[in-house]
Amino acid sequence: MGILKQRPIQAVIAAVVGLVVLTSLLTGILVARASKPSKVGYLRIQAVLNNWPSFIDANEEFNEYAKQLQTDYKERLEEASGDKEKEALLKEIQDKMQKTNDEMVAPFDAILEKAIEEAKAHYGLDVILSPDYVITGGVDVTEMVTSLVNKYSEAAN
Repeated sequence: MGILKQRPIQAVIAAVVGLVVLTSLLTGILVARASKPSKVGYLRIQAVLNNWPSFIDANEEFNEYAKQLQTDYKERLEEASGDKEKEALLKEIQDKMQKTNDEMVAPFDAILEKAIEEAKAHYGLDVILSPDYVITGGVDVTEMVTSLVNKYSEAAN
């Protein structure tokens, strides 16, 4: 009678072990499917900026503005009487430069972001990085983004 009692226990143990093995296999399959590598693209941002005529023009315009502010600062600095007045003058000019830079850059940021998102979707990428962070593989989206920013810039004008 002791043997008959052991058999049902052995059957339960075998069923539990089978269930654990099956669960492990299913979990392994799900983990393997979930951990597919991301599709990575990379963008040489300086190449895009160097080949974006409207951005280059705006950059030159900003540089001229900055030179004018520096000239104004030097003239006003000579007239300033104390350190506090000189510091206030410097802060004023820095704030003007920052505000102008932000205003000039904002439309280009929007265009660049739109072009990057379109390239990302076109190639089915999950992420776009600087090439400095890609050791091997990846899709270079630089040419497409350059083409798109120029197209969007022309459309904006």
